[in-house]
Amino acid sequence: MLPNGGLDSAKSWANAPNIYAMHAKTRTKLRSVLVGAVALGMLLVSAGAANANLYWANYGDSSIATAKLNGSDATVLDTGLAQNLNAVAVGFTGYIYWASYDENSIGRMKIDGSDPDPYWFVGVSSPAGLAVTDTHMYWAEDGNNRIGRATLDGNEIDRDFVTDMNGPHGLAVQGDYLYIANTGGGNIVRAALSDGTSQVLLSVNDPQMVATNSSYIYWTNFRGESIGRAPLDGSDRELEFISQSGSWTYGIAVDSEHIYWTNYTGTQSVARALLDGTEIEASFVPNQYYPVGLAAVSPPTITSVSPNVGDPSGGTRITIDGSSYFQAAEVTIGGAECTDLEWLSSSKLTCTAPAGTAGAAAVEIVNPDEQTVELADGFTYEVPPPPPTPDEPQVPVNGCAKAPASVPLVGKVRLLKPGCETTAGQPVKVKVKGRALATRGDVQYYKVIRKPNGRTLLKTFGYPVKLTVTWSAKPTASTAAYKKVRTYR
Repeated sequence: MLPNGGLDSAKSWANAPNIYAMHAKTRTKLRSVLVGAVALGMLLVSAGAANANLYWANYGDSSIATAKLNGSDATVLDTGLAQNLNAVAVGFTGYIYWASYDENSIGRMKIDGSDPDPYWFVGVSSPAGLAVTDTHMYWAEDGNNRIGRATLDGNEIDRDFVTDMNGPHGLAVQGDYLYIANTGGGNIVRAALSDGTSQVLLSVNDPQMVATNSSYIYWTNFRGESIGRAPLDGSDRELEFISQSGSWTYGIAVDSEHIYWTNYTGTQSVARALLDGTEIEASFVPNQYYPVGLAAVSPPTITSVSPNVGDPSGGTRITIDGSSYFQAAEVTIGGAECTDLEWLSSSKLTCTAPAGTAGAAAVEIVNPDEQTVELADGFTYEVPPPPPTPDEPQVPVNGCAKAPASVPLVGKVRLLKPGCETTAGQPVKVKVKGRALATRGDVQYYKVIRKPNGRTLLKTFGYPVKLTVTWSAKPTASTAAYKKVRTYR
C-alpha cells in the first residue's frame, strides 16, 4: 500500500510518528479505541449519507467516511470493511468503490452507504489504486506491477491492461487517458484508455496518489509531506506546489474550486486549498483515523438543453448535456418531473418533458447525493402556431378534369384526361360512387373505364343510376387542396 514495503513493513512503521504496528491483535485494539472516540463525537456512524460529496477511507478502522464539500456533516458509512483500505473511487452508476490491499479485493457499496460488499471483486494482487469511468473500473496491482480493468458489472476482465509498472498506486482518468502514480519507479505514467499503451510523463518524488482536472495532474508526495502538480503533458512540474509540513500526504482529489487531500499522519485530517494552492485548511475535516484514499464528487452542471422549446401539453423529448450526472438523478422542468429518464453518461441525460404552462421554466437536476443544479429559463413552453392556410387555389390545367353537365342513360363521357395535373403540378385523381335507383335483375348499370394512358371514362348502360364523382389533388406548401364533387341522377 505504501512505498518500500507498505504500511505493515517494520521500516515504515518505525519511521511513522504516532502509528502503531497494526498486526491482527493491534487492529482489534484500535477499533475498540475508535468506538470510544466516536462516542465522544469524532464522527457519527450512519446508514446513509445525505449531501455527502467527499468520500475517503480511514486505514485505522477500515471505514469509509463522507462529508459535504464544505466540510460539514462528517459521517462514517461503515467500519470493518476488510483490512488495509487505501484507494477510494465513486462511479456515477451509483456506487462507492474501495481497494483492500491486504485482502486482495475491491469492495463497493451504494452511494448512500447501503449494501456494502467488501469482497465484491477479488483476485487482485495488493490493489493500491482505483479509478472509475462511466463504463469501466481500473485498479493498480502493487503486487503484480500492472494495471487491470473490468466493466462496471465486474466482467470483461483484462488483468494486463497496462504492464511493466513498478509499484503502481494512484490512478486518475482525464479525457482519453489514465494517469498512474508509479510509486516504485518514481514517476507519473500516462496510458491510453483505448488500448493501454503507456509513456512516462515526468519523474517525481515518492508519488502516492494522483488526481486530474482539465488542466493539471496533481500528486501526493507521501513522505515528502507535499503535493506536486504539472500540466497534463508533464511539462513545468512543481514538486512542492503545496507543502504540508508535519503530515504525510496520501489521498488527493479535485473539483472545480478546490484541491483536497488526506493527512495520514500529523493532523490526521482531510485538508483542502484553492486550485492555485492558496488558503490551505490543514484540518478541513479533522479527527480522522489515518485517512488514506480520497474522492470528490463535483456538483452537476448544465451546459445545454436541446430542444429547449416544447408544447405545454408535454411530450417533448429533450437531451441535457453537462457533467456529474448520476444514473439515479432526478430531472424536473418547472418543478414537474421529467418522465422516461435515460442516463446515457455522466455528461448526458434524456427525458420527456412534462406538461407545463406557457412561458419559461427552470430545468433542475438532483443527484442521489442531493447536489443540485438549476438552469433558470432552461426550457420554454410555447403553444405551436396553427399551420398556415394556403390562400392560393389550384385548378386542373386546360380542363383536363371534366365535370360533364349531365350523364346520359346510355353512352360515354370523359372524366379525366391523361396525365391530368393542377396549376400547382399536383396529379388529379377521380373517384366514382353510384347506386341503382331501381332493380332490374343482375344488370351492370355503369362502368368506370381507366385506360393505360391515364384517361378515365364513365360508361352507362341505360338504367337510372345516382352517381357521385369526386375530383381531388393534394395541397402544397403554398396552395390549398383541390376538390370538386358533382352528383348525377
